[in-house]
Amino acid sequence: MAEVERTTGLKKSTIYLLVKQNEFPKPISLGLRASGWLMSEINQWKQERIALSRGKDKC
Repeated sequence: MAEVERTTGLKKSTIYLLVKQNEFPKPISLGLRASGWLMSEINQWKQERIALSRGKDKC
């Protein structure tokens, strides 16, 4: 989670809110009480946000 927060600039509560709203990649299960994200999906999400903020269509 710390790396996801660092790379996106978002806090944990915002990340989970966006996941719930289907606006952020869903985490993958790593075990009974552990989850994580694929950096490739986070990077794609960031590229889409950049495109949207600049008035461009999705990449």
